[in-house]
Amino acid sequence: MAADLLVVFKKNFESIHDRSLATLQADLDALSKERGTSYDLVPREAVKRADFVGRDLVIVVGGDGTLTSIAPVSYTLLRAHETESDLVCRL
Repeated sequence: MAADLLVVFKKNFESIHDRSLATLQADLDALSKERGTSYDLVPREAVKRADFVGRDLVIVVGGDGTLTSIAPVSYTLLRAHETESDLVCRL
């Protein structure tokens, strides 16, 4: 089964960031071609809670283009970001 990744990044309009993001995207494209992995690149300012649903892994890239964190998405993580208007389904 292929993984579904979310890459969240902070755009800061510096060339080092652009190069880091382009390298990451090239690596993810190769992984997608080789293993069928799917991914989405979403700016931090535009990311929504729904973007996390169904993802196997979230990669966060800082404003200077450095890797900030990699974390699996879990029910616990979704619950931690739950709001009254955006509830996690509880069965």
